[in-house]
Amino acid sequence: MLTATEYRTAAIAIGGVTVQVNASDPDFVRMLEERYAGFIGSGQVPDYEFDIELAAPADADPDADVGVFREGRTWHLERGDFRAQWDPALRRGRIRQSANPYSIDAVLRIVHSLVLANQGGMLVHAASGVRNGRAFLFAGVSGAGKTTFDG
Repeated sequence: MLTATEYRTAAIAIGGVTVQVNASDPDFVRMLEERYAGFIGSGQVPDYEFDIELAAPADADPDADVGVFREGRTWHLERGDFRAQWDPALRRGRIRQSANPYSIDAVLRIVHSLVLANQGGMLVHAASGVRNGRAFLFAGVSGAGKTTFDG
């Protein structure tokens, strides 16, 4: 694990769950702060904390599917570009990933989905808008046109 002088942190709050990520690369943390600008928590105590090591997994398979499984109380999350272990009871985890935003995006989606499902909630990939006093929610896969819908 990294010591306090070796890392920068960003606290990302989504769905009422705050995940603090720690990485030794300040440019990577800055990129996360920009990417998640609307979700960066300020002064919040994180619910979970992950140390990130920026290095491609040794057995990286770029065509691998996402795998999520549990051994004892530890969750294992993996894909060709990342490997992560997370112990919800200890509220700590670690991620080994290549230096890209998509790996941490996938880990955050999985962690938030597991936490929220345990609390009776869920994440929905969607866009929303209000028109004439009515709210609309458009759910769908990435690239389906939710944000640009003109109807």
